[in-house]
Amino acid sequence: MEMSHDYKILIFSKIIIQNTIQNRGECLTALGGKSASGTRVATEACNGSERQKWFADGRHIRSMYSGQCLDAGKSGREVQLQDCDNSDGQRFGR
Repeated sequence: MEMSHDYKILIFSKIIIQNTIQNRGECLTALGGKSASGTRVATEACNGSERQKWFADGRHIRSMYSGQCLDAGKSGREVQLQDCDNSDGQRFGR
C-alpha cells in the first residue's frame, strides 16, 4: 500500500502498551524472523514476540528486535526495516 503522510501519522499514533503497534487486533511484525535491512513488515496475529515490539526514537519508530528503523519509503509500497538514515520514509508523527 502507498504510505501517505496521514497513514504514517496513524502508525505513529498506534504505539500502545507493551511496545506493540496494533491495528484491528493484529500487531505490526518484522516478517520471517529476519532482522536484515529490507525485511518486510506487516500485521500478524499478536503473539508477544520480539519481532512485534517497537519504540519511538524522536520521529522514528525502531524495532526492539533489530534496532533498525521502520521505513515506508525505500521500496515503494512495502514497509520494511532499514538502517536508520533519517530519510522521509523513516520520519513519523508531526
